[in-house]
Amino acid sequence: MVEVAIEQRIARVEGRIEEQSRLFEAINLRLSLLDDKIDRHWQSLDSKIDTTRHELNTTRQDLEGKMENLRGELAATRHDLEGKIEDLRKELAATRQDLEGKIENMRRELEARIEAIRREFSTKFLWLIGLQVTTWITVIVAILFR
Repeated sequence: MVEVAIEQRIARVEGRIEEQSRLFEAINLRLSLLDDKIDRHWQSLDSKIDTTRHELNTTRQDLEGKMENLRGELAATRHDLEGKIEDLRKELAATRQDLEGKIENMRRELEARIEAIRREFSTKFLWLIGLQVTTWITVIVAILFR
C-alpha cells in the first residue's frame, strides 16, 4: 500500500510536471510570438521613421531650393530697384537744376521789372512834385497879385 501510495504520488507529481512543462511551453510559445510581434512593430516603426525622415529631407531640400530661388529673385529685384533709384536721383537732380535755372531767370525778370517800376515811379513822383510846386507857385503868385 505504501508502494501504491508512492506510485500514485509519483504519477501525480509526473502529471503535474507534465502540466507545468506544457504550461511553460505555452508561455515560451507566447513569449516567442510576443517577441516576434514586438520585432514586427519595431520594424514597422523604423520603416515609418525612415519614410518620415526621407520626406522631411525631401521637403527640406525643396524649401532650400525655393529659398535659394527667392534669394536670387530678391537680389535681382534689389539690383533693379537700385538702378531705378539711381535713375530717379539723376532725373531729380536734372529737374532740380532746371527748376533752379528757371527760378533764377524769374528772379532776374522780377528784379528787372521792379527796377523798371522804381524808375517809372521815381519819374512820376518827380513829375508830380514838379506839378505841385508849379501849382503852389501859381497859387502864391495869384494871391500876391490879386
